[in-house]
Amino acid sequence: HPANSCARILEKMRSIACISLLLVPTGAFSSLNMLYGVPNSKWSSREWNWGSAIGTGHDCALICRNKWSNQETRQNLVDALVTDNDGTLTALLDDDSLDELKLILGLCWQRGRWDGTDGGRGGYGEVLSYMADCKYETWFDCDDGTAAKRELLSDMSERFHLISKSEDETASIMELKDDDDIDASVRKCAGRVLNNMEFVVSGL
Repeated sequence: HPANSCARILEKMRSIACISLLLVPTGAFSSLNMLYGVPNSKWSSREWNWGSAIGTGHDCALICRNKWSNQETRQNLVDALVTDNDGTLTALLDDDSLDELKLILGLCWQRGRWDGTDGGRGGYGEVLSYMADCKYETWFDCDDGTAAKRELLSDMSERFHLISKSEDETASIMELKDDDDIDASVRKCAGRVLNNMEFVVSGL
């Protein structure tokens, strides 16, 4: 099937990019890979080391947890994501808002593995593994990130029924996959996921 062939080609390109990244001198992508002003701080960065106590992932996680330690601020974020309020999101999130949002989701899913709010087997812990494997990263200047965002949206929305408290809400999440505004759809879906995983009450 043509769609499956394209998916396999894209996966091979990403694998090649991951291998190539190991050959690039440290700091070569510093101007691009910065979250919270920390150099080489994206999921695709060699120094990220997700799950380790040493690395830019750990450094950014500390900043992130501290930034979102206030329940009112977390509620404001969820409200802004669900309604796609650009003004509020710009004020709340880091300049590279999608990368911060992915980190927030990652930390929430990590907590969900411990407290059971991630949907259990096949739930958002699985999406976290995909994220750590750089499934939702872009690698080339010609890549606008749309394909990676669609994959993130698909993986989040397809598991939403595992944590949803409402069939109507689950149906509305599934409809986001048909929306042409992929950025807004990712934000809205992320907001619903965070809300249903008790992000506002329990934090990161």
